[in-house]
Amino acid sequence: MNALQRQKIGLMIRHAEQAQQRVAQRLAQQKREHDALQGAIGGLSLQWREIERLLQSQKLADRVVDRAGLFMLQQRQAVLRQQQYQLNFERDRLREEIEALEKTQHAARIELLDLKRKQEKFSHWAGVQKRRRMLQGLQREESESEERAVSYCL
Repeated sequence: MNALQRQKIGLMIRHAEQAQQRVAQRLAQQKREHDALQGAIGGLSLQWREIERLLQSQKLADRVVDRAGLFMLQQRQAVLRQQQYQLNFERDRLREEIEALEKTQHAARIELLDLKRKQEKFSHWAGVQKRRRMLQGLQREESESEERAVSYCL
């Protein structure tokens, strides 16, 4: 293996390492996005429970209410239910985003594993070539040593 081939192998190893770093950075960014989306869902759940608590407090419990009061109460309950509906819609949208992000993360993890295997393959091949060069050098030295010994004896 000549110097040009060693240079190419070194270049392929560096390229694989750089690609791994880029994918790892992308995975870290996706994890931050995932955590932010999970936090947003937690916030929506908290709001939903608070609205549910308000709805429960709006129920008539042995209270006598006139027609206008009943109408106002029903309006408030409708507004609260609409808010819950909107929170459910937003939660579902965020869950879909999380699902898409998880698919992207899975693909990135597979890509990272492939890049690691590729880099390991290049590194292994470079090691094999280095050992081969060392053995060839040792064999050459041994041959030269034998030649010198034979010529010295003659």
